[in-house]
Amino acid sequence: MKIRRISDFQARICFPNFDNHYDKYLAAFRSTELGLIDQALPWSDLVKAFGLKNNKKGPDSIFPYMY
Repeated sequence: MKIRRISDFQARICFPNFDNHYDKYLAAFRSTELGLIDQALPWSDLVKAFGLKNNKKGPDSIFPYMY
């Protein structure tokens, strides 16, 4: 089976711009079950309890500790 190029098809895929509508996406997330769990967890206390820190060496983290 040959691998087909789908570059023409890819140009038509429309992905939402999360930066422009961040507040809407955040509000929608917070109304889900996972969002409610996320809000219930004491993230800053967990970060302190585990002694988590941003690594100063190497490339920047994709998900830095923001708490």
